[in-house]
Amino acid sequence: MAALTNDPFTLARFAGLYKAVQSAGAAGSFGMDATGTPYLNEHLASWSMMLVSFPLAGVVIYTIKETNYDIEHVDYADAIKKDAENPQQPSPGSTEKVASE
Repeated sequence: MAALTNDPFTLARFAGLYKAVQSAGAAGSFGMDATGTPYLNEHLASWSMMLVSFPLAGVVIYTIKETNYDIEHVDYADAIKKDAENPQQPSPGSTEKVASE
């Protein structure tokens, strides 16, 4: 999941989406058990969802890059705070370049 982005806030949203889909699947499974659905129908439903998800997973696998550090720019709160306190000298974690004098 970390290969999708370097931004921690976006990763948190992806993790939330993953957990939501996982919980919805568990709720559907428990709902089918509670209504007395035959086991063969439960088995076919789970396999059909898996077969539908394989092409979607393939799209993700083939479009993901190894890294995107060169594309994305991530600002860290500590570096921004230090830069605001001392605008002449950027902090070590900052991405700003100091103009040579």
